[in-house]
Order: sequence, then C-alpha cells, then structure tokens
Amino acid sequence: MKRIRWRYMVFEIISQEELDIDKNALSEALVRSIKELWGLRGLMETSARLVYYDKMMKRGLIRCKHRYLHIVRSSLASIRELDGVKVIIRVIKVTGTRKRALELLRSYSEVA
Repeated sequence: MKRIRWRYMVFEIISQEELDIDKNALSEALVRSIKELWGLRGLMETSARLVYYDKMMKRGLIRCKHRYLHIVRSSLASIRELDGVKVIIRVIKVTGTRKRALELLRSYSEVA
C-alpha cells in the first residue's frame, strides 16, 4: 500500500468589510462547500483539513490528498460569503510539505 501524499494550500481571504471569523467557522464553510459541490464522497476522498488560520492576517493553510487538490480548490473558490460578509478566497501557493507552507505564511506576514 502506498503512503498518502499530502498537499498544503496557503490561502488568503479577501473582503472589503471587516471579517471576524474563527478557525471552526471557516472549517465548517469549507466542509459545507465540498459537500455541496462534490457530495459526501468528495468530502471523504479529499480528507481536507484546515491546519492553520491567522485571524488577523486572514491567511491560512489547508491540507488535502494530492489527487483531490482540484476538488478543494474549486470548493474554496465557490465560497462567496462568510458570516454575511462577501469574500473571495485566493490560493496563494500549493506545497508538498507543511514546513514549507508555514514558511510561506510567515514570509507573507512579514511582507504585509
């Protein structure tokens, strides 16, 4: 049996209004979006999980299986509203390791 190959997506949330959303609410929105677009099977196959979310910078990290990256990307793109605020979720970069993804998050925090 082959080992699972994970991908880590660094993303940011863009909104014109102030957004105060926590990690749990964002995780629920991601699960709901995957379920609406791809069903329970898509949700199960991706094994998507919100690993990290910085509320102040509105940036985060999602882990999923490499074969189902397209499912998670499309589901993120379909999220248009969080807590009544219109948003756009943009994937900044996809990496193969958690360490590199966290480095990218830190570097984007320093630039901003």
